[in-house]
Amino acid sequence: AAEPVHAAVPPTTAADTARALALALDEASRHGLTGLHEAGVPMDAFSLYAAAIDAGRFPLRLTGMIGPDELDAFADAHPGGLAHPSGRLRVRTLK
Repeated sequence: AAEPVHAAVPPTTAADTARALALALDEASRHGLTGLHEAGVPMDAFSLYAAAIDAGRFPLRLTGMIGPDELDAFADAHPGGLAHPSGRLRVRTLK
């Protein structure tokens, strides 16, 4: 029953995603959150998170979980390892 609704929703743009992240980070900070665990992080989200960290706009420490089928792709995309040099973003588990 949900499929017609999902089909009617327009695709999300990169600008939409960046704005949603900025709003979520502001909300998390407003409530005093300093760290999160996120299950099932999409590969493209890591790049968005890293860009926010590099720009000084990511006040959290986030431990992300990726699927086992994504491990090789993640390692190829992030040759520095499974953590951002800042320590604010890391992968410690597979989902």
